Amino acid sequence: MPGRAGALMPHRSLSHCTPQALADEGKVHNIKCAAICPGMTATPMTGKKGPEYIQPEDIAEAAIHLTRLSLGAWPVEIVIDRKSASK
Repeated sequence: MPGRAGALMPHRSLSHCTPQALADEGKVHNIKCAAICPGMTATPMTGKKGPEYIQPEDIAEAAIHLTRLSLGAWPVEIVIDRKSASK
């Protein structure tokens, strides 16, 4: 199936490879790229509510955190799991 490699890759592989490749390319120009991967989030779109779900503010805080890191820190991925999420 030409052109469908991305669709056939496992989600976890795709979510890691893309930001890693972008981060690697951006390093020479001091451009950082990081993926924020939240679990189920309480939003109108998901229809989920309550403190047992990740809040949109948590994701915003993760993004702000990335902007405050030193030049020596080079995160590629931040995973935010729910406390009650089963593995």
